[in-house]
Amino acid sequence: SQIVSKVSNIDILRRETVKSLFYEYLEECMTTMLEKYNIIRNFAPTKDKQLLVDYKIEGSRPLFIFGVNENTKASKVVISCLTFQKQKLPFRSLVIHEDFGTLSSFYRNQITNAADKQFTSLEDFKAEGLEYIQREYAS
Repeated sequence: SQIVSKVSNIDILRRETVKSLFYEYLEECMTTMLEKYNIIRNFAPTKDKQLLVDYKIEGSRPLFIFGVNENTKASKVVISCLTFQKQKLPFRSLVIHEDFGTLSSFYRNQITNAADKQFTSLEDFKAEGLEYIQREYAS
C-alpha cells in the first residue's frame, strides 16, 4: 500500500509540474513564434488593474491574447473580455488553452461566447496560431 501511495503521489506531482509550466511554455512560444510583432506583456487596457491581458499585439485593432489553464483563469478572461466589450474598446481576443477539456462545461460555454478565437491547446496554437495572426493582420 505504501508503494501504491508513493506512485500515486509521484503521478500527481508530475501533473502539477506540467501544469505549472504552461505559462512558461506559452511565454517561450510568444517570444519565438511572434518575435516580429510588437508584443506587450501584462497589458492593462483600462484603469482597472485587475483586468490584465497576458499579451497584446499592436495593430489598428489590437489582439489581446490570454492563456487559460483552469476554471479560475477562464472566469477572469470572460470578465475581462465582456468588460472590454461593454466599454467598446476596439480589440480582438484570442484564448490559448492548456487543455480546453479540463474546464467545466459552464466555463467552456462562457469563454466560447466571450472570446473571438480559441485554440484548445498550446500545441494547436503552435501549429496554426501564426497563420491565424497573419490572416488577422492582413485584413
